[in-house]
Amino acid sequence: MKLSTNFLEKSTHLLFIAIIILAITILGVYLTSIYITGSPYTPCDFDGKFSINSLVEGGELLTISLIAFLLFIFYKHSYYPPSRLFLLTTGCVLLYMGADELFKIYQIFNSPRGSLNPWKIIYFSILLITPIIFFQDFKALWRYYPRETFLAFLGWGIFLLGGYGAEGFKSILDSWIDRRFQQGEFMGMFIEKSREGIEEFLEMIGESTLFYGVLLFFVKKIPIILPKSVIK
Repeated sequence: MKLSTNFLEKSTHLLFIAIIILAITILGVYLTSIYITGSPYTPCDFDGKFSINSLVEGGELLTISLIAFLLFIFYKHSYYPPSRLFLLTTGCVLLYMGADELFKIYQIFNSPRGSLNPWKIIYFSILLITPIIFFQDFKALWRYYPRETFLAFLGWGIFLLGGYGAEGFKSILDSWIDRRFQQGEFMGMFIEKSREGIEEFLEMIGESTLFYGVLLFFVKKIPIILPKSVIK
């Protein structure tokens, strides 16, 4: 029995819907557990190692990395985008980002309250520089695969909004909490934890949307990897 690209595409749609529902559920459990007990339920702790969201996000990034490496290997004589250098660079960067998400390597660089974490500056620089360096690749991808490229950029944008938009709002919120609540007061802590939860939730949604776009792109490229006896 051969695999159908239509079946794989439909399965990708369902997987994305399932991940979104999971992300909403995790956020709900995270906020509820903090409100009731004062601390997040460990499996749904957005900052915890090997929590559910960490496993999902790390798995998505590592899967995209694997896809990039596979296409790098099998794309040797392809005239269609992206370039092999783009694939190799993407694979290496996302391999690190996936490991970072799973093992929380970035926490080593955590900075004092109210200041921007150095790891976010590094990530932000990578996310901004990459489209500039590989502009021709992105331009060609948009031409040949507009839906998949749009989803990837949409996910990219949501991730930046969560990671840096919410981080920019953090200093304003911290100042307001300091004026409104005494140090250690529950409601001030809950508001800050809610902000952190929404920030991480947006990052998860962004990564998942990017993952969705990449999977749809990969479904179209599977025939160059799998033999004709397996895929139709």
